[in-house]
Amino acid sequence: MKTQLYTLLLILFLSISAHAQIWKIDPKNTSIIFNAKHTGISFINGRLMEFETKVEGGIPVDFTGARVSFKAQVSSISTGAKVAIST
Repeated sequence: MKTQLYTLLLILFLSISAHAQIWKIDPKNTSIIFNAKHTGISFINGRLMEFETKVEGGIPVDFTGARVSFKAQVSSISTGAKVAIST
């Protein structure tokens, strides 16, 4: 009986891992925030407004063996700082 149960669990596990799942991060409910040192004295905070993240495959429990891809529009960085442009 135990052998049959273990065999069934093994088949179930292999069938789950054989079908690669794809998870996409929802950018409407996710934030990517960063800070950078400015002139060695202070920090400036920023946020990426447009990005795409995808996780493919892996074991669902801990994502072992998963592939992660990340793309961000650099032009979408927002720091809230006003930039003075002099001509």
